[in-house]
Amino acid sequence: TNFDVFLDIRRGQATAESIVEDLLKPRGWIDENTVTVHMDLAFVNMDLRMFGLLQLSLRMHRGGALQKDMFVKAVTSEAYPTIFFAIIDFVFAFLVAVLLLQ
Repeated sequence: TNFDVFLDIRRGQATAESIVEDLLKPRGWIDENTVTVHMDLAFVNMDLRMFGLLQLSLRMHRGGALQKDMFVKAVTSEAYPTIFFAIIDFVFAFLVAVLLLQ
């Protein structure tokens, strides 16, 4: 089951905690029997023209141990960093078109 919520990082930790308290717990999404919480967080940095995805998984073990797994992937929004990459794509597209027309 999924629960989607927008967290504005400019609002701080107190807002994130209140979302958990006010939205997740009353609806039964997090309780004493919760074993794993998985979060996918998308972020963007327009100064660097980069998009990113943070996948965070928290597994709660008996006795209070917490296992954290994190994966971060970032990609640039520039399709062609230099003209050389664009030329290669155009040549490839041309060759595919030639093969399809035969």
